[in-house]
Amino acid sequence: MCNEFLSEKEQIKENARNEVQNEIVNLKLERDNEIQKIYKRVQQAIEKKDSTIQLIQKENVSMRERCIKLEAIIRQQRKDYCVK
Repeated sequence: MCNEFLSEKEQIKENARNEVQNEIVNLKLERDNEIQKIYKRVQQAIEKKDSTIQLIQKENVSMRERCIKLEAIIRQQRKDYCVK
């Protein structure tokens, strides 16, 4: 009878151990999936940031060129005004 209890106790321990191991595996899989989702979101945010920076840099170049042209027009108008 004592052997039956010990055997049953060992079986219960083994079942509990297996359940815990399965739960650990499932939690690790969930964690890995969440990490992958976060990684993808971070990559998307970085890509968006990079494209925004590139767009702003293009706008900056365009505005600088426009400023140069407007400054040239102002200089020419000053020359024309002073000549008159």
